[in-house]
Amino acid sequence: TKGKEVVDRATAIARVQAAVDASREAAGGREDDSILIVARTDARGTHGLDEALERAVRFREAGADICFVEAPQSVEEMRAICEAVEGPKMANLLTGGLTPVLPPDELEKLGFKLAAYPLDLLNASIVAQRAALEGMKGGVPPEEYSLPFEELQSVVGFPEYYAEADRYKT
Repeated sequence: TKGKEVVDRATAIARVQAAVDASREAAGGREDDSILIVARTDARGTHGLDEALERAVRFREAGADICFVEAPQSVEEMRAICEAVEGPKMANLLTGGLTPVLPPDELEKLGFKLAAYPLDLLNASIVAQRAALEGMKGGVPPEEYSLPFEELQSVVGFPEYYAEADRYKT
């Protein structure tokens, strides 16, 4: 995303520490019952990989459960993140984005425990909608973009709705 800005390192670390402290306080001091804290830094794009790595290391020291260095630009950078930062790491994968999109087994070998594909389903739905709209110019969307009506009803929850409505009939 163009125009990203990041706060200074001390502020970023303080924010992660505040989230960790609040999470543990909400859990009555029990770390194992606290909210999972994913600490993200976008410093790679504005300050370079070394600064992003330093922030991620410090986030872990502050108690973050998972670290997320946004937008590594090569497999080598992805490997560097996994080698430098202890604990679970997350990869953000976007076809056409800056980070190489790797298969899950390769991500795991590098050291990533989580992978996010934030726009792939949206992308696929737009492609399908365009194809369906194109087909509808002839009156009917292509069959491969249509579910049988009963399946459509099931997916959107009609059976549960009908069952609930039947409970209130007099």
